[in-house]
Amino acid sequence: MEGEQRPSKRMKTTKILNEDEVSHFDVPYPHTIIENLVDESLLTAVRDELMRELHFTQKETDIYKVNQTGDLKSLEFLSEEDKKKLSNTMKLRDQIYSQEFRAFIKKISNCPIDLNDKTDMSVNLYSKGCHLLAHDDMIGSRKISFILYLAADWKPEYGGSLRLYPTESDGKPSIMWSKTITPLWNRMALFEVMPGVSIHDVEEVSVNKDRLAISGWFHADQVDRTGASLDSLSSTEGDVPKLDFVSCVPHPSDVELTSEDKNYLRGFIDERYLSPIVIEKLKEKFCDESNFQLAEFLSVGALKKISIVEKDCEWMVASPPHKHRYQFLQNDVKSSETHSDGWQWLLGCLASEPFQKWLAHLTSLELTSRNLLARRFRPGLDYTLAVSCPSYLELTLDLTPSEKWEDNGGYQVYMQSEDDTDPAVYQEGDGALLSTMPQNNLLTLVMRDEDVLRFEKYVSTNAEGSRWDVFGRWVFVPIE
Repeated sequence: MEGEQRPSKRMKTTKILNEDEVSHFDVPYPHTIIENLVDESLLTAVRDELMRELHFTQKETDIYKVNQTGDLKSLEFLSEEDKKKLSNTMKLRDQIYSQEFRAFIKKISNCPIDLNDKTDMSVNLYSKGCHLLAHDDMIGSRKISFILYLAADWKPEYGGSLRLYPTESDGKPSIMWSKTITPLWNRMALFEVMPGVSIHDVEEVSVNKDRLAISGWFHADQVDRTGASLDSLSSTEGDVPKLDFVSCVPHPSDVELTSEDKNYLRGFIDERYLSPIVIEKLKEKFCDESNFQLAEFLSVGALKKISIVEKDCEWMVASPPHKHRYQFLQNDVKSSETHSDGWQWLLGCLASEPFQKWLAHLTSLELTSRNLLARRFRPGLDYTLAVSCPSYLELTLDLTPSEKWEDNGGYQVYMQSEDDTDPAVYQEGDGALLSTMPQNNLLTLVMRDEDVLRFEKYVSTNAEGSRWDVFGRWVFVPIE
């Protein structure tokens, strides 16, 4: 954490801004902090201009929630009258991107190649609930990331800190961060963008205060993108832990349920969803829309067997954090058979052959293998990011107490992938095919194509509890 590691050295430089207080750190990866960078009166004037003259637009995607402006390069297109209203901001912008300051940044960051004159800078305002999840910034020609903080009288307990993640021995980022940099007034934090290494996030702001910052990148002509986290997000199987699929007994799509099957299913499924009339209606709906949702799916008796309690000793944590973080529980056959644990009992029910036949009948799909997990998304920690994967039949059985989830995340989204867009620009809700707030006892079944993305939104620290669900996916024989 911040303050635990002593800076390796301090430097004095020729002043363009106030470049006297430079501290270097090597852990968890090389980064630099400059204190009191900007003349105090200038920075105060910049802050006042930004809050008075600029319009902030709130943007929320799978990876962030933040209030943003456009690129400050666009100030060039303002009228002369409007430029005067932002004269101090333009002065600071031009100094940061001057040749002299770029040379200074190259020197203090030990950057091995020259930085070009491309400008890339915007203003971000993090209000209560705003956050940015783990990523490495590796997009395009970015070489040095920087953040200049304009948050007066900020305290660590307010949140909004920059958090840096170490790399494990296997080359993957650690599940948790190891360094926290508080967004203090007139502090600049910067680091070299390194694919798969410079993993960082911005802690959620937990109070009704505004964390204002100017952030951007210095660019280089030649950048190695190998191992970039956004590249790995597009890899297959990226949105669940790498667990083996279990083979299913294949049943033809026109399979019928026997009386023994129905008796077994009555042990946990609400009776209405075993009615032949209802089943045929659901089958038609799935054929037309490739998804359906069933409220009050589990029977009252089945719900009583599931205890929403913390059992940290049994739950593993999904990683790496630039793809997902949540607790999960795999199906254990012995626990399922003995009913020693309600979650294991439920996983066993959903893994049973009668349930596979019920799914095959409703979806007209021949299912060949499956993967089932119970999941817990903890407030202030957990999420999944939107990534691509092969076609699957996906099931989510939401078992979350549904009170007070508005504005607290935890919702699930299926959305259309947009392959032709700039990867630096995340979609802001456009193309959403299905969006579901946390609910108790809701089953969602989706036949997911390769061009459909899914994510579970980060759960806010303001949430009153965790999001709980069972998530499963089935491989099916391709439809001719």
